[in-house]
Amino acid sequence: MARKRMITPTIWTNAKFLKLDYFERLLFIGLISFSDDEGYHVGDLRQIKAEIFPADNVDLNVLDKGLKNLVAVGLIENFGNVFRLLGWHEHQVIKKPQPSRLKPKVFPTSSESVENQFSTSSESVEHKGIEEKRREERA
Repeated sequence: MARKRMITPTIWTNAKFLKLDYFERLLFIGLISFSDDEGYHVGDLRQIKAEIFPADNVDLNVLDKGLKNLVAVGLIENFGNVFRLLGWHEHQVIKKPQPSRLKPKVFPTSSESVENQFSTSSESVEHKGIEEKRREERA
């Protein structure tokens, strides 16, 4: 289900985002709008087209090419039938998060360092899931 999402202003000057064309930028922002509370989105092209471009004549091959470019520049990760938006937890604060039904069984550990996608610096940030942060706060 689509939820209100935050689009940080630094997205417009992010080096990865600037490598995208207009269509791919809109596609990425659309994925932010329709991804679940953990940053996952179904990889079905028809569903993505219906959600993000419902009134536009978008060819599925063009959409597929755009998604592949989002992977190539490092903004999303492809798990085959599911996409994950990288840097999700650094930019989205969900008040009552619902666990992802799309999250793949095999997933990088929470101690994996991921690049802050929209930071103006090139420093890495520690990636921690919402549930892990909650467990730490309770302890």
